[in-house]
Amino acid sequence: MDKRLLEQLEACRPGSSDLSLPEMSQLAARLASDPEVAAHAARIQHSDAKFRLAFQEVDVPDDMKDRLLQRLAIEAKSTPAEGPVESAKANWRIRRWAIAAVCLAATIVGLLTAWWAIPNHPELTDENVEQIAEGWFLLVDQAGTWHQDKRVSEQYPVSPRVRGKVRRWMPLPAVAYDRDAVAYDLTPSVGGPRITLIVLRAKVEGLMNRPDPSPPYTQKRSISAWQSGNLLYVVQVEGRELDYSRYVDTSSPRLARQTPRSFSSLIAARPMHGVIAMQAP
Repeated sequence: MDKRLLEQLEACRPGSSDLSLPEMSQLAARLASDPEVAAHAARIQHSDAKFRLAFQEVDVPDDMKDRLLQRLAIEAKSTPAEGPVESAKANWRIRRWAIAAVCLAATIVGLLTAWWAIPNHPELTDENVEQIAEGWFLLVDQAGTWHQDKRVSEQYPVSPRVRGKVRRWMPLPAVAYDRDAVAYDLTPSVGGPRITLIVLRAKVEGLMNRPDPSPPYTQKRSISAWQSGNLLYVVQVEGRELDYSRYVDTSSPRLARQTPRSFSSLIAARPMHGVIAMQAP
């Protein structure tokens, strides 16, 4: 994995909107299309969340602030003052770095433009779609652009296989397979798991037409994808393992039931061959 990409992954704070920053656009695009990057990002986010909880349990010493200020004051006194020559050299170094930064920024803009113009995302298959979707759900966590109007798009309807009401929705333009993809928050208002449903227009050959009855349960979440016409649905249920079966309908499509005809109607419709009519004397 690219070193710069790894540094950006480690810089993203769990539960923040860091991925929506312009500087993170390349990382956001890779997360939406690269299963390896998405899986690595999920591991980093999981570890960061554990560290954050651990730090919250550690008491900060009362004199920490005074000790830091004292240390900064000592370092400020020990730093020699710059003379005219040193100051001029420092100014030139700053100007030179500023020029280099402007050139680098222009180069990055050009490279990003070319990168977006070239389709570099792998083809979705029934084997990799759920791995790639991990990056999409990470984008949802990082984006922080939920709309609270509970609108449901006619082009991207909510699947009836997921039980719950739409609380909010979010556009997902970073999903390279469909820039108009939508994420819905179907989390119960009181006492329930977190449920996120992503809908996009994509055709995945060989994918089931219903959610997986027993998807893998890792990091306290289950992810499943299924095809419905031209729409690809991916759901993530975060909570207990049994929450998935409670909120996701995984049953097979029901066959249309035919109402059987009555026995008398069957007899009436049956041709009467070789029967002699009996007349009363």
